[in-house]
Amino acid sequence: MIKATDCGFVSRQELVSMLPPLFLDVQKDDLVLDMCAAPGSKTVQILEMFHKGNKDPFDFMKVKGGVVANELDNKRAWILSHQLIRLNGSGFAVVNHPAQFLPTLYKDSDGSNSEQLENGIKDNKVYFDKVLVDVPCSGDGAIRKLPTRWRVWSPLDGIHLHVLQTQILIRAINLAKVGGLIVYSTCSLNPIENEAVVADVLRRANRDTPNSLELIDIHGRFPGLKMHRGVSNWFAY
Repeated sequence: MIKATDCGFVSRQELVSMLPPLFLDVQKDDLVLDMCAAPGSKTVQILEMFHKGNKDPFDFMKVKGGVVANELDNKRAWILSHQLIRLNGSGFAVVNHPAQFLPTLYKDSDGSNSEQLENGIKDNKVYFDKVLVDVPCSGDGAIRKLPTRWRVWSPLDGIHLHVLQTQILIRAINLAKVGGLIVYSTCSLNPIENEAVVADVLRRANRDTPNSLELIDIHGRFPGLKMHRGVSNWFAY
């Protein structure tokens, strides 16, 4: 199994880690942004979705869609690159940048990009069909495999991360196409890192332009998957 993984024949991944890309509903010609991609299992899963149903063994080099995989930490970005390179395919780029400050990309197909920017023309901006926002989190949802996590757990863990998570999700919205799909996910159970982030971003996005951002109900997407609805009411003490 280890040798097959190192050679790129097999990709190992936990079931819970596989869910966000599945809800992303990746199509073969989508341009996808994975904002916090390391160590890369979700990015690999997205790349494999581009080839679903293909029987041509050489089709891996003929990708129509693409993934831009970003990671802030240098060492984790190197691990991410290694994960993707072992596939020996195409259709991806690795970026090392703070997710909340990811710059806008511009098309440069005709070689006149620099001149267009000097003239203030921004029609050649690149927007993404799908954006995966698997943000840094406290990880308190991983207690089933890390039971000692509770010994150092504190309510401040989620509170300290809330602002960063909100900033990353807002940047994802700015980089997505009109009509695009964004999946926000964490491995935390804390509503401060989940429902509160989504609620805050929805409020901000729709404050000036009503209905510009829509929350999609995904509970009927996979009927066999056991899930619970998120917190929708907050209690004041």
